Amino acid sequence: MFRGCVTLITILAFLILIASVYFYLVLWPKEKVRQTTIVLHGLEKAEMAYRGEIETPLPADPSALAAALLGDNPREKAYLGEKQIPQRDGRFTDFWRQEIVIENRSSGEGLTFLSLGADGEQGTPDDLRPKDFWTHFPDQREPASANDTP
Repeated sequence: MFRGCVTLITILAFLILIASVYFYLVLWPKEKVRQTTIVLHGLEKAEMAYRGEIETPLPADPSALAAALLGDNPREKAYLGEKQIPQRDGRFTDFWRQEIVIENRSSGEGLTFLSLGADGEQGTPDDLRPKDFWTHFPDQREPASANDTP
């Protein structure tokens, strides 16, 4: 009986090890991408809400931007929750613990956000932008109004 218990425990431990390795190597990288797209989408929505309510332009400095979106602004209104977006040293980060790149839009209206992805290099295929949210969550689009139907 003792030998059977040891064998069973060994088999279970091996299965747990295999499941952990699978999670870490296959599922966790995909989840990091999904979570980072959620962060970027949340930043974009917060930035648009801020621009819609406050005439003072958002600062381009990452620390000042984080403070403004978290409530240090003329209206003293938080457009993001402190735990909603990962931060390090007062700057927004992605799930690879790299700072999110903040750029002015080419149209001059507002900011755009970019995660450099796992490799940390800009301009590579693993870069993520807020629009990538819809790739991972297509069912989250707001339904079209009744006036939009032909």
